[in-house]
Amino acid sequence: MLLLAAFTLKTASGASETLFPAKDRKATVVYVVLAECPIARQFSPEMTKIARDYGKRGIRFLMAYADAEPAAMKAQMKQFGLPFPAAKADRRLINLLKAVSVPTAALISADGQIPYVGRIDDRFPTLGVQRKPRRADLRLALDQFLKRKPVTPARTEVVGCNLPQN
Repeated sequence: MLLLAAFTLKTASGASETLFPAKDRKATVVYVVLAECPIARQFSPEMTKIARDYGKRGIRFLMAYADAEPAAMKAQMKQFGLPFPAAKADRRLINLLKAVSVPTAALISADGQIPYVGRIDDRFPTLGVQRKPRRADLRLALDQFLKRKPVTPARTEVVGCNLPQN
């Protein structure tokens, strides 16, 4: 999937975060979340680990809240020790990604391609059921992308809290 025009979000600190075009990175991973979603909150440690592992390899990370205001975003990012910026996810981004549940991870290349949209891993096979992850979907997508291979699957189902459809 190719984005048609440059895409920028305003961060909780008031800065602009350009998803693409981006000359200073290979790609950006955007985590679309709801502040009060307990499933999204449980992924915070894994989001941090992924950012630390792949940030060194030219991948930037951004938390995109579909429901929170800047003060709440900053507080939650601090509470969970998330080492990347937070922004308000506007409806254009949610629609572009076809995100219906959170946490949704999207890999957006520096030139605007979207090679992966879906779950971070499969620790929640269905609502109400949690297990040790068997498949690290986002890590696999990042590894394929960094090796310049097609990302397969390009989309996985996200089990989590439903995004408001307005």
